[in-house]
Amino acid sequence: IDLLPIPLSPYNIRNITDKVDYFLKSIKKNDKVLFAFNNPNGKYENIFDGYRNLMELPLYIATKKKFLLFPSWWAVFENNFEGAKEFWGRGIHDVKKNVEKFHANYVITYNQNDVETQSFILQRYKIVAQIDFSDFSEDLLNTPIWRSDTSPPIWKLYKVPNNQRK
Repeated sequence: IDLLPIPLSPYNIRNITDKVDYFLKSIKKNDKVLFAFNNPNGKYENIFDGYRNLMELPLYIATKKKFLLFPSWWAVFENNFEGAKEFWGRGIHDVKKNVEKFHANYVITYNQNDVETQSFILQRYKIVAQIDFSDFSEDLLNTPIWRSDTSPPIWKLYKVPNNQRK
């Protein structure tokens, strides 16, 4: 029998859960939230841009609060065929097409530079909340849970203007 040499302590994620729940507090039941990711171009390891581990918590909160957060693993697998509806893209033009196509009320972006943020604001997207994962360093015991070649992500939650959802 293989036994771990050192007993593992329970890991308390309450602080992280509370902060992500607070980040998503303005989203109501039945709302649709698009998380803007690059197209993985057929490579499994590129899905969610290396932030796959971080997606579990907001997807859990979305289920608990009964709003749709996509793409999810289910959406990725169900749309894994030629001609499927695309929901990828991080730039404002791709996001606007996807917002209209899926009638999203909110958009989550990550690690935007000032120009990208301004392009969303110029399109009348309103920043509702922001969360910086570098603030979780102590909660994560200084262990990054995202791709090792990237810095901790900063998520921004935008409210979509009503005239863009159609």
